[in-house]
Amino acid sequence: MANSIDQLEEPHAYGDYLADRFYLEKLKSHITRSRNRGVLAVTQLKHSATPEPSKSIPYDEAYLVGLLVSDAPNNHLWQDGRPAKTQSLKAGSTILVDLRRNPVNLTTTPTETLLFYLPRSVLLELAEQQDVRFTGELNYTVNSGYDDPVIRHLGLSLHPALERGQPLDGLFLDHVLYAIGAHVLERYGELGVKKRAASGGLAPWQQRRAMELMNESLGSDDLSLKTIAEECGISVAHFGRAFRQSLRTSPHRWLVERRIEKAMTMLSREQASLADIALTCGFADQSHFTRVFTKYIGTSPGQWRRDNASAPVLWRRNLD
Repeated sequence: MANSIDQLEEPHAYGDYLADRFYLEKLKSHITRSRNRGVLAVTQLKHSATPEPSKSIPYDEAYLVGLLVSDAPNNHLWQDGRPAKTQSLKAGSTILVDLRRNPVNLTTTPTETLLFYLPRSVLLELAEQQDVRFTGELNYTVNSGYDDPVIRHLGLSLHPALERGQPLDGLFLDHVLYAIGAHVLERYGELGVKKRAASGGLAPWQQRRAMELMNESLGSDDLSLKTIAEECGISVAHFGRAFRQSLRTSPHRWLVERRIEKAMTMLSREQASLADIALTCGFADQSHFTRVFTKYIGTSPGQWRRDNASAPVLWRRNLD
């Protein structure tokens, strides 16, 4: 599965190329998102115990940040041809790997991992957007598992869609991958002092433009945070903070609420099928529409239609 697959000259450690390193067939669970200086990617890697180490991953100016979905007892790692300390890693742990070090892995039990691909160039871009100085290096212990609730929460928020092979909403994917990169930068990065603090919400014209763009994109997942921020003349990091300060919710949550409102209008006034309403309102399919609608409204779209036929749509979710 890919929301935006970049055609790069050299293979990088995500998607099918990463699967090949572990002797796996092509993957169905791989998603990427473009940024100015590269891509952020996540790959769901499921592999059985193998009698031999993985193929080495050639030099790349990037890191892999892994979230273990299952235990990995006796996990072996080599860097630059030298063995690192063997560790027993628990499900929910976070590991970091420097792709400049020619890493090779051997796992003696079946293991599932979500692997986030973070190019150094993108981490530097995120540092600039957050107005901090980043040396380009991350601080961590090789082949060690970290208890990182932020990575665990963000990774597991993607896991159900990866398991089902479903597409992800563009703004939600942007939010998760950006948040992963920003968190890794803050927790593990060698950072200098903050140059200046961005404060305040969106200017009225910026808020109007952001809302216009998102309203125009209710039926698709092509809109990115980067596009909205550029239209507002500010960085992605500043836009996210300013939007939340102005509207007291995230851009993704705001967009989902507008999609639900549009769906409720269609449910009360039209005879379109639930599948057609789902696609018109920007949901991946009827199943996705039903899950999200039920989560926000407390009842399924079909039941809501039966209870509210021809009723005016007055719902508005109140977010703190």
